[in-house]
Amino acid sequence: MNKKLSLLIALALTVTSLASCNLAGGDRTDDLRVDREGGDYKHEYGNETDAPAVTTTTETTEADPTPSPTPSPTPAPAKPTWEGNTVSSFKDVCDMSVSALGYDIDTSFAIVETAFDTKLILNDSEYHTEDEEDYDETIYIFFYDCDISIDGITFDTVTFCCYEDMSVYEVSYIYHSSDSSELMSRFEYCKSELYNMFGKPGDSAYDDEHILSSVYSSVNGVTYSTYYMYWGEDNDYNVTILGFDLA
Repeated sequence: MNKKLSLLIALALTVTSLASCNLAGGDRTDDLRVDREGGDYKHEYGNETDAPAVTTTTETTEADPTPSPTPSPTPAPAKPTWEGNTVSSFKDVCDMSVSALGYDIDTSFAIVETAFDTKLILNDSEYHTEDEEDYDETIYIFFYDCDISIDGITFDTVTFCCYEDMSVYEVSYIYHSSDSSELMSRFEYCKSELYNMFGKPGDSAYDDEHILSSVYSSVNGVTYSTYYMYWGEDNDYNVTILGFDLA
């Protein structure tokens, strides 16, 4: 199984399992925590420490008879945004998602949330090291509950995968269902739209009893992919995934 498919399956399994159980022991101090109140997209690490007190002194000086000119303030660089307003087509979703890659998690999150004009609710975050199976480098994964629609096709989860420096290398949209026809209709839609954009997939499709895929690698440095996974009516790990990641 290739790394891309392994990671996507891991994402799908994690999100669905989180919906049915709570983490033991309350807060996990080793987890990455995200504070979304007030629109502040901060990521907190470790324990907070109080800032040292500042001592202010007053000193009298003579006025300079020749005041120096006031320097012009340097404007802060604007955060990147998707050029469109809200997404209105599959191609919009592709363009917007690709534009969110390569930035820090806060910036990528803001691009996606603003483009869909909706609220993304943090479900959980994960940390994986290169010593773990299926992971060849240290990464973070953020899971957000959502209710987004692409041409009437809905998805319930958005994930952001980040390198150790917190730059986003993958954005994926996931739909969970025990109804195989719902999953297949979304997969066929995504597969058809990608074909309309790029033609025949560059990579051979992964096809077995449980998994179907259509993957376009290295399209301007980005991999576009869609997956269908169905393991049975009584299994929670049934998903359709639309993903974009840096090739």
